[in-house]
Amino acid sequence: MTYLYLIRNYKAESEKLDIKKYDYPDYNICAFKQKFEHGIVYSEEQCREAGGIITKLILPKTDKESLNQWVELIFKSSPMDIEHGWNSEKTKFGPTDDGVGCYFEIKETENNTEIEMYCGC
Repeated sequence: MTYLYLIRNYKAESEKLDIKKYDYPDYNICAFKQKFEHGIVYSEEQCREAGGIITKLILPKTDKESLNQWVELIFKSSPMDIEHGWNSEKTKFGPTDDGVGCYFEIKETENNTEIEMYCGC
């Protein structure tokens, strides 16, 4: 869903990079990275047989409050029956029982803000 939003609203500055494909019948793409305007980098990986999908978004330095609202909106767009919430630092959002569900983690670097998302069991 995040990828579709980027494709529709931002100019791609690269084709899909670092492509990995499944080893079995359909050989579909299971991991890639792509660069967009304004220094945005999107990557996803779902190559493990018994794992979920890991999505990483690298953004220019971004206001934390705006990011927290964005995470909550992304979560609400595909609601689950599992209670989710923020940790005390408001850097991690996920199931309050630390079980199955979707997790979001916000990391600040010197020049960027990174959001890592994982959904699975």
